[in-house]
Amino acid sequence: MSHKAIDLGKKWGDEINQISISDEKDRLHYPDFHISDTDETRLLDMPDSGEATIKFKVVHRSHSEHDRNGKKQRRCSLTIEVQKIDFEDKPKKKNGDSDGGLRKSFSEYFKNK
Repeated sequence: MSHKAIDLGKKWGDEINQISISDEKDRLHYPDFHISDTDETRLLDMPDSGEATIKFKVVHRSHSEHDRNGKKQRRCSLTIEVQKIDFEDKPKKKNGDSDGGLRKSFSEYFKNK
């Protein structure tokens, strides 16, 4: 069974909070996913972009519906506990080492810690 990925990008113009900077109005913005305070050094090898598979559990879900100016607006918020993440830790380089070896040096530094 195949599912279509959910694109979480929103343009500022799509939101209730309108911004006046025309450069930002059409740019896509995504929610942040933050991993903190872990000693898992394999995360240092995570590529700058790509695809990952996560195992998760929804720990809080809320939704609302509003009728504004004759338009029904629906919003949803989730708090997700991310239990595992799997990604290709040896990505194929196309144009050389984009970070100048920084990621590798971090990885080497923490290897024996």
